This record gives sequence, C-alpha cells and structure tokens, in this order.
Amino acid sequence: MYNISRFIEKKTSIDIIIIGGSMFKTGLRKNFVVSLLLAGALFISGIAIMTLPSYYGKLKMSDYEINNLFISFSIIFTLVNIFKYGILKKNPTREAIFLALVGVVSGIFNVLFIKHFSSSFTLSMSLLVFTVLVTVVKLFTIDYYHDREDAFFYIETMLLIIFFIMGLMLAFNLFDDKILQAMMLGFFIVLISILDGINGSLKSLIKSKRFQSKIKLK
Repeated sequence: MYNISRFIEKKTSIDIIIIGGSMFKTGLRKNFVVSLLLAGALFISGIAIMTLPSYYGKLKMSDYEINNLFISFSIIFTLVNIFKYGILKKNPTREAIFLALVGVVSGIFNVLFIKHFSSSFTLSMSLLVFTVLVTVVKLFTIDYYHDREDAFFYIETMLLIIFFIMGLMLAFNLFDDKILQAMMLGFFIVLISILDGINGSLKSLIKSKRFQSKIKLK
C-alpha cells in the first residue's frame, strides 16, 4: 500500500489539494489555489446576480435598483483583491492592492453619480470607469513583464484585450431594462472571474516542471 506520509516527507514542496474527495499531488504554486478560490467567489457572485430576475420575477425587478448590485460587486471585488494581496503579497507586483482601490473608487463613483443622473446611465458610466481603471492597472503589470522580457507579457495582454473590449461593449449597450441590466452585469462579473482564473492558472502551470514534462511537441 502506498505510504502517502513518506511521500510528503520526501516531497515537502508538493501541495496536496482535495478536489471532489480525491487527492492529487501537484507542484503548482500557492497562487494557483488562491487565484482559483478567489475567482470562484467572483464567479458565484456573478451567477447569483444573473439569476436574480428568475428569483424576483419581472414585476419586482422593475422596482429593483440595479446600481445596488454594482455597489455589492465593487465591495466583493475589493475584498477579493485585499485577500489576494494579504495572502500572496507582491506577486510579482502590487496589482491586487491597486485593483482593490479600483473597486473602492468605482463604488464611490456610482454612489455619487446616481444622485444626479438616471439609474441606467449611472450603471453604464460606472462600468466604464471600472473598465478603464482596471485597464490602467493591468497596463502597469504588462509593462512590468515587458521590461523583463517575460513571456507572461503575452498572456496579460491577451486577457486584457478581451476584458477591455467586453467591458466597453457592455458599458455602451446597457438597455433601460433592469432584467437585462442584471443579467449583463452578472455576465460581466462571471467574465472577470474566468479571466482571472485563467490568468492565475496559466502562470502557475507554465512554471510547473511537472506540467512542462507532460508537454509533447511533435
């Protein structure tokens, strides 16, 4: 019988992750697990927002203030990035703490803007501000990798282009229908979680020697 305790003693750098009740040996870095867990929190939030119309129904949704959902998202986004920075620290930049600030600024912008403009216009502008600020933060990260001739430069650039295009499309195509607004906002959050999960996973997998050894290029 395989002695797992002896394996752990010899391979102390290997983490044991429990997935669906099965144990898998992995040499992936800690940020792989952290990125997936925090991306999962955003993913669940996005799904919850997308299903609100089904839960409340058309009549109740017509009286619902969608901007409250954006504020909730900005709070969750801020907390997720604070947790990420608290666990991973500078990894390799302080991107997470700046993204947390983006969540705070976007939420404050939404609260102040809605006092003077319509609900749909406020949500649209809040999404635009959020998209632009996240893009600015990500550009600094891209520049960091570019200066060091790091291949992660291409990963960050590709994911940022997808995020920026989708963010602009959603910001400028929010119809004055609260059901559609809720579903589009939820979709945007789900998209962010998927891109963030892909980012963290790719970086960890590429660094893993066990993963590299399985690649067979013909």
